[in-house]
Order: sequence, then structure tokens, then C-alpha cells
Amino acid sequence: MTAQAATFIEAMLNNSLGKCFGNNPFSNSAVNKLIALRVAKQLGLRVPNTEIVSSKAVLRQLKSKWGRMITKSMHQGISINTKDLLISGQKTEEVTDDLLNKCGELFFPSLVQQLVPKQFELRVFVFGEMLYGTATFTQGNDKTMIDGRGIDAQKPNRQVPFELPEIIKSQLRAMLERLNLNYGSFDLICTPDGEFVFLEVNPYGQYGFLSLAGNFYIEKQIAEYL
Repeated sequence: MTAQAATFIEAMLNNSLGKCFGNNPFSNSAVNKLIALRVAKQLGLRVPNTEIVSSKAVLRQLKSKWGRMITKSMHQGISINTKDLLISGQKTEEVTDDLLNKCGELFFPSLVQQLVPKQFELRVFVFGEMLYGTATFTQGNDKTMIDGRGIDAQKPNRQVPFELPEIIKSQLRAMLERLNLNYGSFDLICTPDGEFVFLEVNPYGQYGFLSLAGNFYIEKQIAEYL
């Protein structure tokens, strides 16, 4: 590749030659989960109690304090899928007594959060003036109660369009600006008492299922924008 071609491609990725959807995937635009949680809290969004731990002793203390808690990757985890092995680095797992007992006394620093009771989960697509939300009712299926991305072809979860309160919409748009993103897929929880809890924002998050569930025609609007 010539230097001129490389400069042209970089300019396109950095949105300096015209309209662009999403951020340059080869830049430093990946979002640090801990920074996103801090920004969300600063903007007034509720976030789960979160700690980084590396010892079984501290993990036991948190479990005694919080009751139920979950663990998930701090960054994009690896995925390995072969005929003999299936590892998903993106999965959310509950830290049960059994899992805790299997832990070594010391382990690699890991993110844990207090489990937040759910009424339903939300995926929210935000790009420019577009903001669409879909509620997924995950709590009626054991496979999706902890991680809504669980798949059950025999009993798929109900998904419906959801209109967020204006204050939450404003906070999500403000997050994109603070994180220097022009697009984001947000994951939130709605608690049984109707409070919204921010989980994370993905600058490359999928939105096809959200568009389909809500008949939003997001792809068409993006194409028209470009």
C-alpha cells in the first residue's frame, strides 16, 4: 500500500472526508468499561456497585456484603468455539458459592458487580438524532436470567419497543459526547421498581435484532444518512 493510499484510508476512518457511521475500529476509540461506568455515574445515571478483585478473601467479603454478585470481562474477551471447547469471553456469570470455592486464593484481577434485580433488560441504539430502545424480558427463562444473550430457540424471550424517559435519553447522548463516540449501543437494566441502571456502552454493538424487534428500519436510516 502506498503512503497516499494509507493516508486516504486513515482519513476516511477518522471521518475527515465526509459522513461516517461509527468510530475507527483501529483507533483508540474502544471504551474502557470502568471509565464508562464513572462517566455514567458523573452524569447522574445509576450504576451497579463495582469492584476489581484478585483474592478469594476479598471476594468472600463482597459476597457477604452484597449477597448475589456477577462477574464479566473488563474488556473485549476472547471467544473460542471448537468441537471440543466453547469459551465465551463476553459472558456474564453469577459468582455462586460453588464458583467461589473453586477459585484459587489469588487470581488475575477481575471485575465483579453486585447483582441488580431485573424487570427487563434494555438495548438502546443512539446515533445522531436517532435513539431507539428495545426491552427484552429475560427473567422468565433460566438461560437468560443472568445474561440476556443466552439463546433458547424453544422459548425465545419477548422483545418490544421501549420509549425511555427524556432525562435518560439526554444522559446517554451526553455519554457519547464525553466518550468521544458518534454511535453507541447501550445496555441497561430496568429494576422491578422502575429504576434504570446503566451497564455498558459498546461503540461497535450489534443493532440488527433491535431494529427487527421494533420495526425501526435503522439500516435504512443509516444508509440514507451516508
